[in-house]
Amino acid sequence: MRNRRRLRGAAALAVLCFLTALTALAGCGRVELPGSLGKDVGLELFGEGKPRVALITGAEGVEGDYYASAWAALKQIQAESGAGVAYVEARTVKDYDARLLELQKKGADVVITFGANSVAAVAAAAAANPAIQYVVVDAAWRDAIPANLLVVNYKGEEAGFVAGYLAGSATHSRVLGFISDRDNALTQRYYAGFRDGGALVHSNQEIMKGLAGDGPTRSHIAAMANQMRANGADVIFHLVGAAASGVIDAAAGGGDLWLIGSETDQSALAPDKVLCSLVKRHDVVLPPLVIQILETGGGREEWVGFDEGGWEITDPDFENGPLTEDQFNGMLTYRDQVVSGERTVSLE
Repeated sequence: MRNRRRLRGAAALAVLCFLTALTALAGCGRVELPGSLGKDVGLELFGEGKPRVALITGAEGVEGDYYASAWAALKQIQAESGAGVAYVEARTVKDYDARLLELQKKGADVVITFGANSVAAVAAAAAANPAIQYVVVDAAWRDAIPANLLVVNYKGEEAGFVAGYLAGSATHSRVLGFISDRDNALTQRYYAGFRDGGALVHSNQEIMKGLAGDGPTRSHIAAMANQMRANGADVIFHLVGAAASGVIDAAAGGGDLWLIGSETDQSALAPDKVLCSLVKRHDVVLPPLVIQILETGGGREEWVGFDEGGWEITDPDFENGPLTEDQFNGMLTYRDQVVSGERTVSLE
């Protein structure tokens, strides 16, 4: 059986090249950071390390799995090169302006943010501070990208295809569910891949598509998932961020409903209801991109997927779940065809 958690050769080589290049840029000793960093933005953030790389998280901070992977990337940068690293929390959309200003005053060289909530503030900060490099991850950027900004998005069509093929293999009703918070070009990639992957198994399947809107609550997502189950869905793939627990609540309510997690490993939330998760490996993707923007600047969008080490598929429970190992291996074969370009997946 193939190694499902592997880094492809290109991704591993990029990380190695990154570490060599950033060490040459830094030229400084290792920095130990205060344990309470991020709780009080008035602290001395970076110590003496250079370059200074900062992360702005959401309200959950680096304790949440989504941002923990990004923080692991910065700690890797610090350990290997002596860079100064820091994080601060933006608990609401309105906090981003203040956090970006604080990091500018503290001498940040690179600032990394996530999601659509940060876009407006980062656009203003990038225009006002051309000497600072900015990285925005997981956000649709509609305007021209400034020269000091790198937009990074994951190839949702690849993850969607994998989820769709596995959902199609696991379903008995041939009715699948797809729930997202936003309806934009990024989520459409996931849906298109999900549709194409499922159709490869059953051409006559039905997909129910649910739109939760910005900032969905746990109870709202649970209600949507329960309605899908009532209408026959027995596998749901979701893109609802922190509200994912609502889908877990629906699955725990009984009946034959399986879930496919996204962004983080959600198997621990409901081990007997989660088929697998499509995990975003910020810790693999971000280090090489930080050196790129320091060396050559931004002004562009980068798309990362399996070939760049951006996606990881967690292991299903073949003994107790509806998937067989043969079905999973079949998915890996088709997945590799998609990554190589041999098989085309729709983007809309």
